[in-house]
Amino acid sequence: MRLHYAYGTSYCVTKMKKHLSFLWLFLLATIISSSGQTLKPKSIDTDGIVYSMAQSGDTVFLGGSFSMLGFNIGPAALLSTTSDVPDRTFPIVEGFVYVSIPDGSGGWYLGGSFSYEVAGETRSSLAHVLPNHTFDPGFDAQPDRDVQKLILSGSTLYTSGSFTQIGGENRNYLAALSASTGKATTWAPQPDNYVADIELYESTLFVSGSFAQIGGKTQIEGQNRIIIAALSTSTGKATEWTLQLDGGISAMALDGNILYLGGGFTQMEGQNRQNLAAVDLLSGALTPFAPKVDNYVNDLSISGATLYAAGDFSRINGILRPFLAAMNTTTGQVSSWNPHPNGPVYQVALSGTTLYAVGNFDRIGSHRRPYVAAISLSTGQIVNWTPEPNFFVYSVTVWGNAVLVGGSFTFLKTTYRDNLAAYSASTGKVLSWKPGAYGTYIYIPFKPPITGRVNVVRVQGSTVYVGGDFHYLGGQPRLNIGALSRTSGLATPWDPGANGKVFALEVDGATIYAGGTFTRIGGKSRHYVAALENTSGTASPWNPILDNTVHALAVNNSTIFVGGSFTKVGQQDRGSLAAFKKTGGFLLSWNPLANGRVYALALDSSLVYAGGSFTQVGGQNRSYVAALEMKKGLATVWNPNLNDTVFALMQGQGYLFAGGSFSRAGEQPVSNFAMLDTSMGAAVGNYPQFNKPVHALHYHSASSTLHTGGQFTFIGDAARSYLASFNVSPNQSASDQVITFHPKGDRTLLEDPVTLEATASSGLPVLFSVVSGPATILGNLLTFTSAGTVVVQASQPGNKNFNPAPVVVRSIVVRKAKATIQLDKMTTLYNGSVQAPTFTTSPANLPVTLTFDGSTTLPVNAGGYEVVATVNTATYQGSASGFFVIRKVRQQLRVPTIPDLTVGGTPYKIPPTAANGLPVLVEVISGQVKIENGFLIPIGPGGGCIAFSQPGDANYLPSGKIQRCFTIHPAEGITHEVWASIPSSLVDIHQLPSTPPTSTSTITSFMAPSNLGDNYFARVRAYLLVPISGEYRFHLTADDRAEVRLSPDEDPSKMARIAYLRRATKAGRYHDFASQQSELIYLEAGRRYYIEAVMREFRFKDHLSVAWTKPNGTMEVIPGANLIPFTSTPSLEVMAAAARQIPPVPEVFLDNFTASPNPFSDKVTISFSLANDEEVRLEMYTFQGQLVKTLHVGKAEAGKVNRYEFESGLHANGVYICRITVAGKSILKRLLLHR
Repeated sequence: MRLHYAYGTSYCVTKMKKHLSFLWLFLLATIISSSGQTLKPKSIDTDGIVYSMAQSGDTVFLGGSFSMLGFNIGPAALLSTTSDVPDRTFPIVEGFVYVSIPDGSGGWYLGGSFSYEVAGETRSSLAHVLPNHTFDPGFDAQPDRDVQKLILSGSTLYTSGSFTQIGGENRNYLAALSASTGKATTWAPQPDNYVADIELYESTLFVSGSFAQIGGKTQIEGQNRIIIAALSTSTGKATEWTLQLDGGISAMALDGNILYLGGGFTQMEGQNRQNLAAVDLLSGALTPFAPKVDNYVNDLSISGATLYAAGDFSRINGILRPFLAAMNTTTGQVSSWNPHPNGPVYQVALSGTTLYAVGNFDRIGSHRRPYVAAISLSTGQIVNWTPEPNFFVYSVTVWGNAVLVGGSFTFLKTTYRDNLAAYSASTGKVLSWKPGAYGTYIYIPFKPPITGRVNVVRVQGSTVYVGGDFHYLGGQPRLNIGALSRTSGLATPWDPGANGKVFALEVDGATIYAGGTFTRIGGKSRHYVAALENTSGTASPWNPILDNTVHALAVNNSTIFVGGSFTKVGQQDRGSLAAFKKTGGFLLSWNPLANGRVYALALDSSLVYAGGSFTQVGGQNRSYVAALEMKKGLATVWNPNLNDTVFALMQGQGYLFAGGSFSRAGEQPVSNFAMLDTSMGAAVGNYPQFNKPVHALHYHSASSTLHTGGQFTFIGDAARSYLASFNVSPNQSASDQVITFHPKGDRTLLEDPVTLEATASSGLPVLFSVVSGPATILGNLLTFTSAGTVVVQASQPGNKNFNPAPVVVRSIVVRKAKATIQLDKMTTLYNGSVQAPTFTTSPANLPVTLTFDGSTTLPVNAGGYEVVATVNTATYQGSASGFFVIRKVRQQLRVPTIPDLTVGGTPYKIPPTAANGLPVLVEVISGQVKIENGFLIPIGPGGGCIAFSQPGDANYLPSGKIQRCFTIHPAEGITHEVWASIPSSLVDIHQLPSTPPTSTSTITSFMAPSNLGDNYFARVRAYLLVPISGEYRFHLTADDRAEVRLSPDEDPSKMARIAYLRRATKAGRYHDFASQQSELIYLEAGRRYYIEAVMREFRFKDHLSVAWTKPNGTMEVIPGANLIPFTSTPSLEVMAAAARQIPPVPEVFLDNFTASPNPFSDKVTISFSLANDEEVRLEMYTFQGQLVKTLHVGKAEAGKVNRYEFESGLHANGVYICRITVAGKSILKRLLLHR
């Protein structure tokens, strides 16, 4: 069983909302008593207007524009486990109901997309129905969109839906409300997307959906969205608990600490779970429960060790179980229970031995059960419980023996009939009479049993005559007129066929009189009125020839009376009324001459009652209804003086019943219906208050029953849709009376006093008084003194003829007068100080409070701020909102022209900041140049360009890029030094003479001039630039002795020999001796390396050149483009290294200080051991002296091998220095990182 009361719709409901639905009013089964008419409780409803009715025996025949009959109860119906007939006292909502839960005290909460009326207000989408089946006026949640799920826990109502505001607060998709007031609590997880389902477990609310954030928890970039979250019911914060799955969860059910999950997924926590799974909430682990469901699961419910699943699936574990199945909660084994619905099931509810299911099906097994069914838990067979809704049911909830269903339906116990129907007057049951249906409903595309509408129905014996606007009737083509069998509903052969609408029929023996808009009927030309033979349907010779429509007919023993909108009969003037002699059919002199249309006629022994849209008739002012002398056509003194059109008239019990669209009879307020005294014309008795026009009346004298039809949907406070019946009896002394008190809606201060309007059905004056609230009353004028809720009551104490009326109370919410606020200057530029928009108020000079994104602090920084301006005084209240924007300021850079540069020359100092103090970004666009420590350093000749930009910040826009180009001149050459006349005894090239060179020249590549002489020393030195980063091999050729030395940077003191010769080689021969070639050396582009070659010439030929093999495998003499003249002035790089004060300690190789592997690509292990306990510091530096990592600081024990690892990580390739300091002495070791 579910904990608490958690009910809702599955994902399917969202899809089904797209279907069209009729939105009719809910039908209450109350009985309204009045002197003269008692509303019969067994009245049924239609879904469209009833224009005509006739009763024969116990059968009432209806004609109109409708498609179904039944109980019109709206989208929520309260049934019971023992009865499928709705409780007609349950209140009405208009729209869709997606969820319902009991309040635990006999009431209900309803959620969906609907509206309803309470306390004179229209509210929406979430309602509390009290145990007495009235809406709770104190519960006012007012969500701005629909509500899908509800859970009641104590005094808190958890709700989810597509709303963003509810309970007076901003709450996205999920909220906690006060169960008594509907106001939102502070609990606000604020998910960013629609919530699929909610389930409560102790102090945790589980929420499923697809979220990027919820309860302060945010989706991790690169990972799946949050599908399910666990929220604290006290804080709304999401716990760390979650599940990883590849689909959605639309259903949850709890069994102790086991949470069952259904939806559309195939993987959960890395394990195979196909649309159904279970999680142990104590351990957080999936249970072994893993049935394989082949499609979506929409709902789950648990009874004992059985889990019931509803959805869109057809098989579970390969076993055929369409849409509804039962399985073991531990093993997932499917039971033999198999109801076999023929469509998706949205929701289920359990009660005792019965399961209630709702969904998009119309059969359970072989039995018809549209949209809702009750199924035995033991057999899987249907229970005899058939509500028969006319459209979708989305939710079902059972509480005790009450069953509440919600959906988009409007009718229960639905019977489909097209514009014609018959029902039992005694039981209210719709009869099987179904014209053209042959006992079962047959749908013929474009040819339904009867199309259009029926305007008039008359019965004679076994035949029902029908007129209207249609083309098919009783299964046969019939044009606007036809006859049906009273028993079968099939069309008889009678087929006069009219080429226009038929509004009136009267049966008189063997003659059928017809009136309408036709000009041909019965096979002959007949203008607007005709007499037809009841056997052949042929028009009789009678042919009056009217000039316009006939709406009404009445026939007595000698005369045919005709009413309509005509002005002539033949060549005779007649104003909408005429009379003809039955014998011979000639026009009589009777000519009341009405100045408007006549829609209804009724006959008394000597009078003709006429109703319509006229205001003059029979020579007198008579508004809309009149009594005319049958002989002369003069109006009698009888004058009810109605104030609008009459559509129907009927006599009975000494009264003339009138139906139409009027609201007064003389000085007596009425509502679309009046029971008129036939002697004086006064409206008498208490009147049913029809909310819309009455079009049809039929009085059945044998049962004293008045049948009414029309456009109405309410009679007083009782819901009656288009059809109602009354027991009619003469006036009684001391009759009951009721008050109709028209609500006034909300009001504001400073308005004129409100005129209260209420009428008593007795016609007696109504008294008003203030029950509570800030108001005074004088007569019927209500004056408000301050804001608040004013409760006013209307009463009528009665007299000798009428009992006191029940008091009627109305509430009026008085709000403060509205103030308007105009916000101006909503856009400005950042200036470093606080800013705000300006405003004006109406009335002027009212105090205004401004908030920016909810804070009263004025903004300084650029950005967009939601600004709300509020006026809240004792009298005025108002607000305005907008978006206040502080725009970022544009910025410009002023960059000077860059002078030409020379390779090896003075670097260019780059401007440090923009004018606003923000740092300037500089990037190289082209050329052999680098940027280092704020200087532009040329490293090769040619053209170059750099770009200056400033990306901006919170208050400044990015600057545009400014490009500056310049020329880089090549170096003038590299230094070639010669010491001549060297004694032959000096042969060591490691020590050059201490005297200045004999000559110094410049050369353009690393090839010295050859055959300069004998017995001299020579040196070529420069700074080396490599074109690309990579491994280089150097080659030496010389005559006689020579060697090449290279520094890891531009500091000559760090140089080391990399190649040498002890014997001469021929020029250009680099591979005679192994010592001529260096090892592969990794060098980085953009850096300078000091390089020199030293040579000792004895005699004969002499030459010297240094070449390299580049990373791409090409070999060449090092060109001048990659050489910069040596200067003794330290470069920026050398000065920076010196500033870091790393002592240039020579590398010392010790057995107890090792690094392996070296070179390394991933990591290197450094180890050392000591003879004594010592304080040790072990550090890793770049080759330029920047500290990268401290590996160890502290005491190291004697005799222990200490090992530390240095990982390459994101470090660049190159040479690194590992320094160990022991007892004040530092030892360095070079390491090469090469990937």
